[in-house]
Parts: sequence; C-alpha cells; structure tokens
Amino acid sequence: MVHEDQSLTNVERMHLSSCVKGDASNALDHLAVTNDNFAIAWNILVSRYDNKRRLITIHLQSLFNLPSLTTETSNDLRMLRDQINKAIQALSNLGCATEHWDDWLVFLVSQKLDKSSRKAWDLKLGGTVDYPRYRELDQFLASRIRAFDAIAPVIATEKAHTSKKKIHLTYRIYRSVFMLIVQSEPSIVSMFYVSQTNSNVLNSLKIRNAV
Repeated sequence: MVHEDQSLTNVERMHLSSCVKGDASNALDHLAVTNDNFAIAWNILVSRYDNKRRLITIHLQSLFNLPSLTTETSNDLRMLRDQINKAIQALSNLGCATEHWDDWLVFLVSQKLDKSSRKAWDLKLGGTVDYPRYRELDQFLASRIRAFDAIAPVIATEKAHTSKKKIHLTYRIYRSVFMLIVQSEPSIVSMFYVSQTNSNVLNSLKIRNAV
C-alpha cells in the first residue's frame, strides 16, 4: 500500500494522486502537492471508498439490477455471468456469507435469462426436487456460452448461404418477369433498345464535340 511504503515521502505519495481517476480525482483536485496534504487526501479516499456498508450496497444493487436478456447469444450470457460472479466475489471479499445465498441467487439469475436458456435450464433440472446450487447454474451458463461460441461460425455460414440464395431467387424472379414482358409486349422491349441506342449515339457525339 502507498501509505505504508516507507521509501516514499508524503510529497511523492501525493504525486501518485495523478493516477486516480473519476470521482476520486475530483475529490482531490483542490489539494496542493505538499507533505501535510497527503494525510488529508488519504482520509478523503478512505472515508469515501473504504466504507463497507456502502460497498456492500453497491454490489447488491448490481445483482438486483441485472438486465433481463431478450436474445439468445453467447455475448449476452457471458456479460451476465461475469457481472454476477464479479459482484459475488466482491461481496465475499467484504465478508458476506455468499456461500449460503444459493436459493435466492439461483432464483434471481434464472429470472434474468432469455426464454430459450430458461427452458434449457428447467429441462436440465428435470424431475429433481431439491433446489439447485448456484454453482450448478454457473456451470450451466458456462457450458451454454461455450456451445454458442462453437456453433457461431456455422450460423454465420448458414446466414451467408441463405443471403446468396435470396439474391439468386430475386434475380430469377426479375428475369422471369422480363421474359414475360418480352413475350407479351415486344414493342416495349423494342422501344427500350431504341432508347438505349439513341442515348449511346448522343453520348458519343458529346464526347467528339468536347475533343
């Protein structure tokens, strides 16, 4: 810790405040770089950020404010899982008994899953009567994310193939319509070719005159 490093003077410690960003930096902006101000700066940071009750509240809020997923993608599931585990680890580090939170964690997280993932989770549980542990849900999410990552290239290839088929089908439709026009109204086609020929002649004359 900076404040425990005896090789640094208080002025040198204050210079390290330039590494502080965001709200913490704003709180220290008014302090000049002096020996005496380091103690003041340190107390400001401790009072603001070394507040156990406040930190626990922040991490609990992050859990209860988890976004509800609407699409079935590996990125969405990964972000959700990372946010949950980050909050749980932080709460555990703050002394919370997270090892006893399985019931409400599983309920909370499962309600945030997209419909397909929630159905897959229910099918995985099958006919079990005991309420699952959070570890089981976390492993389920991890395996589902890996599965989505594995099939992503296949899905992308199928979408590209489908797009090409649609383009080819559109071309065939337009070609069929054009052929019907040719067969039913040949005069329209003749007018089109005459118009194109005249346009080409005019363009040639313009080029020659320009030269």
